[in-house]
Amino acid sequence: NMVVEGSQSIWQNKDEHKITLRGVVRRDDVTASNTVSSSLVADATLRFDGKGPLNAKQRQGILTQIFNILF
Repeated sequence: NMVVEGSQSIWQNKDEHKITLRGVVRRDDVTASNTVSSSLVADATLRFDGKGPLNAKQRQGILTQIFNILF
C-alpha cells in the first residue's frame, strides 16, 4: 500500500484556499496514466485551509467575536 497526498491552491477575492487530499491506495489501483479513482482511496482525509482577510475573520476567538457583535 502507498500513502498519497495532493494539494491545490485557489485564489479568490485576495484569499488563498488550499485543499489537500490524503489517503492510502493499493499499487494495483494506480493506472498507466498515474491516476487513481477516488473510490479506491482508503482512509481518505480532506483538509481545507486558507489565508487572507476572510479566513482570518473566521478564525477569531470567542471573546473577539463577542466584542465584534457588541461594538
